Amino acid sequence: YLGLPLDTGQIVSIETFVAEYNRASKGISTPLDNTFLHREQELQELQEAILQNDFIILTGAPGIGKTKLALEGINNFLSVNLSFRAYCVSYKHHTLLDDLYQYFDSEKDYILFVDDANRIDAFSQITGFYKGTRKGKLKILITVRDYAFQDIGILCQEFSPRRLDLAKFSDEQIIDIIKAQPFEILNPDYHKEIVRIADGNPRLAIMTALLAKAHQDIYALADVSDLFE
Repeated sequence: YLGLPLDTGQIVSIETFVAEYNRASKGISTPLDNTFLHREQELQELQEAILQNDFIILTGAPGIGKTKLALEGINNFLSVNLSFRAYCVSYKHHTLLDDLYQYFDSEKDYILFVDDANRIDAFSQITGFYKGTRKGKLKILITVRDYAFQDIGILCQEFSPRRLDLAKFSDEQIIDIIKAQPFEILNPDYHKEIVRIADGNPRLAIMTALLAKAHQDIYALADVSDLFE
């Protein structure tokens, strides 16, 4: 009735997005503030894609590292392109348009990060907002699971999106990740078992590393059902 804007908390800074993501993982699963490793080439490709395109879609299997790469790419882009600010969608099943109009000045340049776009039923509001009249630039970086790409691809088709696919990590790269902070799994016996379970997927590697650290017992890794529990 008062005509005041209502902030539903769905447009957040990168720092808030990372904090909410980590909190939702409940101390297990995959934190976003761990060391960034072994995506240097993909990071360079992403930098160029953001520079040259308004819509960029990162695809890959669940847990392959799409969110981590996207945030790293945005931060690197912002460090060079100082006119841009970045926001992330922290979707909470409310209308997005009011928040978008509240946070985005039509005169300024922005990057909007939309993680797991296939889970956002209000995604068409984002594309509709992009079509609005503005003098500033608006770039939208999207992650979507490979099996759900077709639906998002159709919704973005008119914007000629640039698609980047993420592949599995090698065994050596997985070992580097679990040896780095904050996991610091240094025992080669653990490496062999974690590599077997992860099969190139960094999320599974990190979850297994955290399980190993919590139990301090390699036999805890023998039953992968513990990991899912």
